[in-house]
Amino acid sequence: MVLSSFVKTAVFNGGSHCSLKLARDAIILMLPSKYNGIKPPEPLVHDVSVVKVKGYKAAAIGYSGNLREERYNAKIEELLAIITAKGLQPVGKPFSAGYDPPRTIPFLKRNEVLIRIE
Repeated sequence: MVLSSFVKTAVFNGGSHCSLKLARDAIILMLPSKYNGIKPPEPLVHDVSVVKVKGYKAAAIGYSGNLREERYNAKIEELLAIITAKGLQPVGKPFSAGYDPPRTIPFLKRNEVLIRIE
């Protein structure tokens, strides 16, 4: 199975997100729902694990370039303003998703800031 879906970069510092309790930073590969009935391959290293997470709805706003704290925070504010204007209720903390490898030229990188909604 080729893992070409988005990567959620998560800095948890012992926090939780999407029902995952993590004691350290993590990079999470998300598999699309069409793989629900397919068991993913077992990891080849001991500090990698595969867990199933219950689906959720999220609002997202895209941007290009490298993930920098100032830009990330500005996109969070923009996304929260849109969510509020549409009468939606955010749930939890925003998170980022990147779709391209690190070697991609920055202006070609596709990223999103997401937040779960009710």
